[in-house]
Amino acid sequence: MNSSKMNRKIFRRAISTLFRILAAAILLIAVGLGYRAYREHVNAQILAIHTPNGIQEGMYIPIGGIEQWIQIRGEDRNNPVLLFVHGGPGGSTLRLSSGWQPWEKYFTVVQWDQRGTGRTYRMTGSSIAPTMTVDRMTQDGIEVAEFLRTHLNKSKVILVGHSWGSFLGIHMIKKRPDLFSAYVGTGQIIGWPTWKAQALEPAQGFHDSGLGWKFKISPLAMPGFTLLDLYYELRGYQLSHKYLWGLNGPMANADLRSLGLDFSVPIFFFEGTEDFDTPIEPAERYFEEISAPHKEFVRFEGANHFLPLNRPDDFLKELCFRVRSLADPPNN
Repeated sequence: MNSSKMNRKIFRRAISTLFRILAAAILLIAVGLGYRAYREHVNAQILAIHTPNGIQEGMYIPIGGIEQWIQIRGEDRNNPVLLFVHGGPGGSTLRLSSGWQPWEKYFTVVQWDQRGTGRTYRMTGSSIAPTMTVDRMTQDGIEVAEFLRTHLNKSKVILVGHSWGSFLGIHMIKKRPDLFSAYVGTGQIIGWPTWKAQALEPAQGFHDSGLGWKFKISPLAMPGFTLLDLYYELRGYQLSHKYLWGLNGPMANADLRSLGLDFSVPIFFFEGTEDFDTPIEPAERYFEEISAPHKEFVRFEGANHFLPLNRPDDFLKELCFRVRSLADPPNN
């Protein structure tokens, strides 16, 4: 056999092998997507709310001149409304929250993709970059709370702020305390004192990494959460970090004490003793300095920075025991 025939034969074999590989890859992708669609269908049934007075909504609402995404879930509309202000910045909790399903028996749980985050970022892209400021996002949060009061027929809502969301949450309750029946900070950021304490422990910083998160549903198979959602979540996370994180960001160059130490809203700090991202000690010192109509500092032994996600049942227990009774009843 001459060399040209040999080369053609080798070429045909290579093409045939390539087609077989592509066909196998396409088949695997099709099977994977089919299985994911099946799991999403099953998971939708698991998470569905069937109670007569329940609520299960996801929608865009006009906030701060743009469309922002919120999700509302609960088994009884008469329950207190709990607005969860996520961390990150840019850390949407939509696909991570299946472990909170037990919360929905006692609270109407609201998640909000903040400006520059997840589905809200999907609507705007990077065009809102110049508006990524604490003042603008504080006002966004206030507008979300005002919408919830009207939409859910409530006088006030409970605000739970995690990490970056706790920094934003304090700004919200200082500016509009009339909207909130209680504030719960977890992974509470104070500002420079937190970062200073963290800098003294460089070997421990940022080791929490979400290990031990409790999911009832895999984040990759959450009903309605698409791969495109994941793409925009990652893009929004990058944008939010660019403008709100790091040594030049607002958390590193501010101290919540500058807002004043007197509060007119009941204050709760739920803190993990093994939180190396936002150490417990600065939060304790700040808590001792503030005054409020009622305040409680709750330590969760062995818990890390992601307390609401890796200890959701313990978190709920304390919410029900300490906070729920402070909520206002529905408006008549």
